[in-house]
Amino acid sequence: MVKKFRKEKDIPFEEITGAFLRKLEADFLSRGNSLNGLAALLRSLRAVYNKAVDDKLTSGSSYPFKDYRIRKTPTVKRAISSKAIQDIIGLELNKDDPCFHARNYFLFSYLTFGMNFSDMAWLKAEDISEGRIKYVRQKTKQVYDVKIVESLKPILEFYADGKMPGEFIFPIIKRETPADRDKDVLWARKGYNEELKELAK
Repeated sequence: MVKKFRKEKDIPFEEITGAFLRKLEADFLSRGNSLNGLAALLRSLRAVYNKAVDDKLTSGSSYPFKDYRIRKTPTVKRAISSKAIQDIIGLELNKDDPCFHARNYFLFSYLTFGMNFSDMAWLKAEDISEGRIKYVRQKTKQVYDVKIVESLKPILEFYADGKMPGEFIFPIIKRETPADRDKDVLWARKGYNEELKELAK
């Protein structure tokens, strides 16, 4: 986003001001992009800026987000019918089908009251005990405690059986360093979204 707005390869933190962000917003929206898409990208930019301040790479004296507010528009809530859920459950998919894991991840999320993909990726065997799933949400650090309903058990048995307490339940994170693990989740989520489109068909 920033590269399209400014052709320079590197932009000093001191040049990222409230005025800069307003011009960036105008440019981004003029390309036909959405306000919510802009908000997601600017939150990432803000996180990078905050990290730079923490690491003393910039003073933050002219903090751009003091006089610039990240805006977004309410989204229309969407729902899936119970028939569609039953159709997804009833799909006959073998383990080699690209949609096999996507279907299971979708149902797992659905049956855990909307657990998001990142939290599923970081879920470990030790987070399951006494018929419940207890986990800390990656984004907000809020603690969740979810009862394992009967229809969730086959999915957990398939992925969690034989796993050591510290092992991840789902085959999403496969590398060791924090940076590589973040990339594993990012790329797996991208594939998951594409496979959900195939499931919809």
